[in-house]
Amino acid sequence: MIIERVELENVLSHRRTRIDFGRGIIAIVGPNGAGKTSIIDAITYALFGSHSRGTRSRKDALIRLGSSIARISVEFTANGHKYRLQKTIQRNGATQALLYLIDGGTAKLMARGVESVKAELKRIIGIDPLLADLLLVTRQGEIDEILVDRDRRIDVMNTILRLRAIEKAYERLAVIIRMLRRDKENKEELYRTEEARLREAEESAREYERIVKELEKLRPALEKAENEYSRLQEQAIELRRLKQRFDFLRAKREELARELNRLEREYEEARREYEIALNAKEELKELERLEKDLQLIEEAVNLVNEIRREKQHLESFASRMERIKEELRDFPEAERKANEYERLRSLLDELEQDSRQYHQVKSQLEQLEARAKLLRAKAEAETSRLLERLRTSIPLDFPREPHKIIEKLESMLASLERTIDTTRAKLENVHGQVEAKRSEIRDLEDKLMKLTEAQGRCPLCGRPLSDEHRVELISKIRAQKKRLEAELRRLESQETLLRNELRDLESRKRLIERLARDAQGAAKRIELMLREAEDAEQQKQRLQQQYLELFAKYKEYEEAKQRLRELEAWVSKYQKLRARMDEYKSLESETTRLKAEISKREQKLKEILDSIKLSIEELEEASKRISYYREYIAGVKSEAARLPRAEAKLRELEAEIDRVRSELESIDSELEEMGDVDTALEQTEVELREREQELRELRDRVARLEGMREKLEAMAAKTELLRSRVSQLREELKRYQEALQALEKIRRALGPDGVPRIIRQAVRNILEYHLRDTLMKFNIDFLDVRLEDDYSVVLVTREGEKTVSMLSGGERIALAIAYRLALARVVGERIESMIMDEPTIHLDEEKRRELVEIIKYGLEASGLLQLIVVTHDREIEDAADKVIEVTKVDGASIVRIRSPGDETTSIRAEYGLAAH
Repeated sequence: MIIERVELENVLSHRRTRIDFGRGIIAIVGPNGAGKTSIIDAITYALFGSHSRGTRSRKDALIRLGSSIARISVEFTANGHKYRLQKTIQRNGATQALLYLIDGGTAKLMARGVESVKAELKRIIGIDPLLADLLLVTRQGEIDEILVDRDRRIDVMNTILRLRAIEKAYERLAVIIRMLRRDKENKEELYRTEEARLREAEESAREYERIVKELEKLRPALEKAENEYSRLQEQAIELRRLKQRFDFLRAKREELARELNRLEREYEEARREYEIALNAKEELKELERLEKDLQLIEEAVNLVNEIRREKQHLESFASRMERIKEELRDFPEAERKANEYERLRSLLDELEQDSRQYHQVKSQLEQLEARAKLLRAKAEAETSRLLERLRTSIPLDFPREPHKIIEKLESMLASLERTIDTTRAKLENVHGQVEAKRSEIRDLEDKLMKLTEAQGRCPLCGRPLSDEHRVELISKIRAQKKRLEAELRRLESQETLLRNELRDLESRKRLIERLARDAQGAAKRIELMLREAEDAEQQKQRLQQQYLELFAKYKEYEEAKQRLRELEAWVSKYQKLRARMDEYKSLESETTRLKAEISKREQKLKEILDSIKLSIEELEEASKRISYYREYIAGVKSEAARLPRAEAKLRELEAEIDRVRSELESIDSELEEMGDVDTALEQTEVELREREQELRELRDRVARLEGMREKLEAMAAKTELLRSRVSQLREELKRYQEALQALEKIRRALGPDGVPRIIRQAVRNILEYHLRDTLMKFNIDFLDVRLEDDYSVVLVTREGEKTVSMLSGGERIALAIAYRLALARVVGERIESMIMDEPTIHLDEEKRRELVEIIKYGLEASGLLQLIVVTHDREIEDAADKVIEVTKVDGASIVRIRSPGDETTSIRAEYGLAAH
């Protein structure tokens, strides 16, 4: 593969750069930082996906600062065909890759996407891109790394020979074998379990056959017992039914006999009551005339009693009227006093409004005076509490005036805020220093981690790294980290003090703010209290004159009240006499009415006495016997009224007696037909219990056997399945054993003494052959080449065997180049191009001269068609076929192609730059 052209856009310091390479030695020259290595990084990232800046696969490292996208185009020839590979790198997106075949003036797309392009590139150049990067590219300080860095060399060889994959397969096989052994052990355990279950199932099958035979014998006996038991059950049920009927009829007969006796007694009693009622009915006809006379006698007696009561009322009314006449002599004087009372009462109603207003004004004056005193006392107490609260929180003297207190608190708060701002600024400054120190420490820890894991190459600068140099770097970084940690602790302590001080100041500020708010609230309350006290005193002064005016009216009101109290006795007497006057008039009217009523009743009494032909004296004698006659007549009526009920009850009892007698005859007949039911039932129940016990024993035995049969049947049914399962497990165990033997055989073949050893030995022989053939072209005096087990080179010379450390600088460089070319031949490809980035950067002057000599005739000796070298050495520049000069102008790399030996100031002059 030959690099023909590279185009860069926004790649590191290259805004837009296009370079045509060609064949031979191409030297890329220019001052440090001009962008020389950027060209190599762009080529290797486009072709192999790696570069020298930090993480080799990190794409963002190649994008120009301030740009979001970069583009790389590399044209190369391989196997007689020309190709163009384009990669577009996006800072916040996926990388895009395109591979074209250039045929004449047209470009044919062959692959799209990073992975597709990588696979196609591997097919074209015949080497995996990762391996091509190892063989074709020599980065800064790596010219002889493959010779001196044992771990790096073994890693390269393992990568080339794919021995890592074999090692992983070897380790993976160990895991697989362990898993198979564990599975085999599980299968063996399962096999033993299933085999035991099979033996148990076979035993169950034999037991099942025995139980089936026994059940066949027991079932006829059980069926016979069940039939006999059913017959006895039906017989016992029938007898119990007859027994229940027999007991019911016997109890019913006794109940009916008792009922018949009761009915016969009731019939005799009803018959007697009927005869009594019938006699009373006959007697009642003779007593009808006597009942009418009794009614007239009772009416006459009532009239006599009413006339006597009314005459007594007339005598009482006359006596009361005489007493009232005596009382009414003082009525005129009482009436005059009552009229005076009413006059004063009207006047008092007029004065009462003024009296109430007087008391209201007096009460308001007292309330205003008390309120003014109370408000001034509260204001004083509130001021004292405020001062006490302030002095408790802040031990300072405060004035008693609330507005002066607030002014002092506001002054303190303003001063405190200035102090807080100053402290917060200091804290932010110290916190920034703390974060900066922590960031530096984290960077150092990251470097320590990288150095601890590094093998052969410094992860910080990319140069070769020996164990001594790594220990020295680790020691220096740890010392620097320790100093930073001590400084960090000091700053953290200072930050903590400032934070605590700020917290205290803010707490004090919140306290003063709260006190200021409380003081403002208290001041408002005190001011409001004093203002309300002044308002109360002013209202008191306004009400004083009104109070004096109302006082005179109040005195007049009190005098009227006193006179009214003196007249109240006469008013009360007047009201009583007025009531007596009304009573007297009422008595006169009632006396006239009673006299008329007495006259009417006396006339009616005379008529009744004439009708019954009795005098007053005879009437009184007859009235004494009225109650006796009334009771006698009432008793006869009651007896006569029971006649219909007694007659109906007699008919009802006669019918009931006939019904009961009929039922008794029917029950006696049925009982005689039943005979001795108790004895028959007792015998049947004894026999039934015997059959029940026998049947229960048979059923229990059959159920037990059935349960065993079902359980054994299920187990016996599994016999064939278990036999099949055991046979299957036996076959699986056999396959497991065969697989384990095969895998162990394969693993032994992949082990260190197997295939890898054979491959290493074969490759070492092939590598020795190609290395010997290549070295012969480099004009090095040697007899033979030998590779050790770690692929280190031993040159056999006339002076003896020489290791790499014993070779001269030129010999080591020639050997390193030959080693890479030989490796390429081992993997089946011929290297046509190599890239060297600053190959002389860590070489002394003698080695640089030897390297230049090798480069001068290296193309011919090695068979290379192209050698791209990034260098500062004029000797290499003079030996080159083409020089690519890179210079940075205004932050952008400028590229110019020139011939060897031309002055390098030409490009500076072209852009107006001073020469250095």
